[in-house]
Amino acid sequence: MSNPLYRAECCRDLAEECRAVAALCGPSTEMRVHYSRMSGHYSKPAEAEKLAHAGLRALATSTVPT
Repeated sequence: MSNPLYRAECCRDLAEECRAVAALCGPSTEMRVHYSRMSGHYSKPAEAEKLAHAGLRALATSTVPT
């Protein structure tokens, strides 16, 4: 697995873990807000890497002669 995809997977895993911890916190606690924000923070780079990889893959398949 390439390095950017590995980072994306790690960020995705961290976002999922933060969502799980936030779900364990009380409904209106500061910690729930904190972990929810962290989840969003880690989701952004994971999604960006995923979109970049998909774009590069689409570009590579569209330029390969058949």
